[in-house]
Amino acid sequence: MPHSSTKPALQVGSRVIAKQKTGVCEVGEIGLVYERYQHLSGDQEPGFSIIFESGRYDGFSPGEIRSMITLTGEVEPSLAGSNSPM
Repeated sequence: MPHSSTKPALQVGSRVIAKQKTGVCEVGEIGLVYERYQHLSGDQEPGFSIIFESGRYDGFSPGEIRSMITLTGEVEPSLAGSNSPM
C-alpha cells in the first residue's frame, strides 16, 4: 500500500495535540479547534481558536499552528464543516 504524505486539513472540529508549552496548554495536551476567524485587518491568513483539555483556549495563526500544534487528522463530527479548511 503506498504511503501518502498528505497532511490533514485544519478545520473547525479538528483534534490537535500541543507540541510545545504555551500560556494556555502543556506539551501533549489535546485540543479541539472551535473557530476559524479572519483578522480585523483582513490582510493576514485566517487564525484558528483552540480549546484544550484544561479549559484554557487561545487563537493561533497558521505559523503558530505549524510550529506549536500537531494535527491528528481526527475531526469531531458534530463540528465538522462549520468553517472552511485551512
